[in-house]
Amino acid sequence: MKKVIALLLSLMMAASLCAFAEGEDPAAAQVTLRVEGVAANVYYGPVTLEEDDSVLSVLCRALDEKEITYEVKDSDYGGKYLDGIGEDATAKFGGWDGWMYYVNGVEGAVGIDSYNPEAGDSILVCYSDAYGDPPTLMPTLTGTRAKTGIVTLTAAAQVAVYAEDWSVSYVSTPAAGAKLTVDGTEYITDEQGRVVLSAEDSAKEQVAVQIEHFAENGKPLVIRFAPDYVFALDMKAEPFTDVDENAWYAPFVEKMAAAGLVNGYEDNSFKPMSTITRAEVAAILYRMAGSPEAEAKEVFSDVPAAMWCAKAVAWCADNGIVLGADGKFMPSANVTRQDLAVMINRMNEKILKLELPADGEAPAFADNDEIAAYAAEAIYTLQKAGIVNGADGRFNPKGTATRAEACKMLSGLMVG
Repeated sequence: MKKVIALLLSLMMAASLCAFAEGEDPAAAQVTLRVEGVAANVYYGPVTLEEDDSVLSVLCRALDEKEITYEVKDSDYGGKYLDGIGEDATAKFGGWDGWMYYVNGVEGAVGIDSYNPEAGDSILVCYSDAYGDPPTLMPTLTGTRAKTGIVTLTAAAQVAVYAEDWSVSYVSTPAAGAKLTVDGTEYITDEQGRVVLSAEDSAKEQVAVQIEHFAENGKPLVIRFAPDYVFALDMKAEPFTDVDENAWYAPFVEKMAAAGLVNGYEDNSFKPMSTITRAEVAAILYRMAGSPEAEAKEVFSDVPAAMWCAKAVAWCADNGIVLGADGKFMPSANVTRQDLAVMINRMNEKILKLELPADGEAPAFADNDEIAAYAAEAIYTLQKAGIVNGADGRFNPKGTATRAEACKMLSGLMVG
């Protein structure tokens, strides 16, 4: 009995081996077909290849299965061509618009009934006007991330340009005025094909993206992405456009930005020589503390609870880092160099509690008599630690601090 069972098992294994040897795995003998009509996606999914299949036969079989109507006609130049799917017939918009096909992103160079796809190919059949003015674009999407963390997406495409001798060259053109739907939020691309994502969308690891753009008569000006198209937002932040890597302040700005303590502007500039406000400094100090739980409350009469900096200012006030005057904080006022030194020193004494170096030189500034009494000790402490210094022997205590100077001074409290 054991010999019979062993013999049966052997025969079963042999039959299995023969089956795999004689033919490929059925799942591998497939292509992915996507059909994009004028107004919507018509079909997207795998189609099993049959012997001697052409792109046209694959398409027809898939449409038949879904009971989608189509029309195929004989070409005057031999072979066949796809004249229409559903209500989208050739020259619907009165030009050279019609149905085209691409295999693995490359436009078919022979008739749709003459191209024999292979297993694993990706086939796109789409209604377009590739040679019209304007042409229908096959868009590509790229992204950049600013130091602010905000992502800009750019939709563009390579457009074929034909010379008199029919030689072809390609130029890149933006997909301007197109609608990008990013995780359900709609954006319109500018003249350069760009959209700036919201902070919420920029913070995601990847987003689902769809693109659409139509002429006034309804002609599609871009081919949609696949229904399940996603774009990864894993790009690194671009350097600030106005921070020269050789500038004295560059390493301090970079250090603060990399830690997420300072931000730039929407155009990815930092404006290092611009002044910095008291509210902005409070926000940075709050971030340096790790943005702890805090209530956005009205501590000062000029900082309402709904103001963008209210939570940071309230936290700084509760911890004795800022005091204000006459019940006001003056959040939009430019911070003076001496007030910035006071805020930094209080931040360390009350929150960070770093053991600052005390062996640096602290020569008297030529304008020491201009330093307010409440700021003198803080400036002296930070001067000994190498966090603050002057220029031409002066500290300029009542001068307004620039964003670059603030980065240099505040980075002195960063460990590592």
